[in-house]
Amino acid sequence: MTHSKEDPAVQIAVELMKLGVSHAGVVELLSFPHERIKRQLSFMPFRKAKRPEAFIVDAIRHDYSPPKEYYYAKNKAAFATNQLSMDKDPQRTDRPALTETQGHRTENAPHPAETDDRMEQGGPLGDTILPIPE
Repeated sequence: MTHSKEDPAVQIAVELMKLGVSHAGVVELLSFPHERIKRQLSFMPFRKAKRPEAFIVDAIRHDYSPPKEYYYAKNKAAFATNQLSMDKDPQRTDRPALTETQGHRTENAPHPAETDDRMEQGGPLGDTILPIPE
């Protein structure tokens, strides 16, 4: 039986051998679903495996879940794309820029502050004197 380079099994075998998996290991792993093997191979750049050849064998055998770094990288790429589209025009155009004061505590305030005549002003230190309930 001959295989071409386009054959998915050949491509997977080459990728596994690049990681250092033995010929016998590759033969065993090719008995697993090819989608599982491809998925585990796609996670390898995000794994911190000291021995990638041993790790990939266990990952395929036991169908390890994706590493958290895989999700961070995936979300970071999506976030960066969204940020680029949002940051194109840093000036907001949906409202005019505020160039003058809005009259908060100024002479032009729309409603002057109301005084509370229930409290007596000016204790010995200039403090407000609270009324004593009867």
